[in-house]
Amino acid sequence: MNFLEFKASAMRADNKINNRIHFFSHYFSVYFAYLLYRLTFTPNQASFLFFLTGIASSYFLSIEYILVSYLLWRLHIILDMADGDIARATERFSELGHRIDMLAHSIINPMIIFFLIELVSNNTTLAIISSFLSVIINNLKYFDKRKYEFDVQFRGNLYVILLRECVSIEGFYIVAFLSFYFENIGNYAATYIFLAILLQLLYRAKKYFSN
Repeated sequence: MNFLEFKASAMRADNKINNRIHFFSHYFSVYFAYLLYRLTFTPNQASFLFFLTGIASSYFLSIEYILVSYLLWRLHIILDMADGDIARATERFSELGHRIDMLAHSIINPMIIFFLIELVSNNTTLAIISSFLSVIINNLKYFDKRKYEFDVQFRGNLYVILLRECVSIEGFYIVAFLSFYFENIGNYAATYIFLAILLQLLYRAKKYFSN
């Protein structure tokens, strides 16, 4: 199928909501998806590529290549969307793909958070605790049927979008960049990341247990 046919077939039923959640990545995901489709990637192979890209992002962060790590992290989000595009366009859905997605997020996000805190403060204890909390957050997100309702609440306008990103991995990369130029803020940056994760956990838990 050509690109326009692929794009139409890949569109989600909740396309508008999903685009608000992934306000940046959705502009690129279908193009990457179509490229992978033309390269005969299956949805599961695209999911595995997304997983490897996230692991690579963690690796480069561990050796203090922050910009490379960030670009790979952003790419892994785009590929995370692309595998679903391919699955819808080709009507090839599988439980394996869903499990790869769950596993990938449960591994990649804690690794990113661990290395970010280690990078800015060398506080291994805080890094481990924060990573563990992020695992809980990921699981709450997957098992909360109102996940999209939760996310869209934060997507009302540009200011709210920016505020939410400041207390997520996007914001954590920003404070890591700042800590390279202002070395004395490392411990404050690590504390900020920890408190942001704790805030996310409390809010996710409140929404989850209010079901």
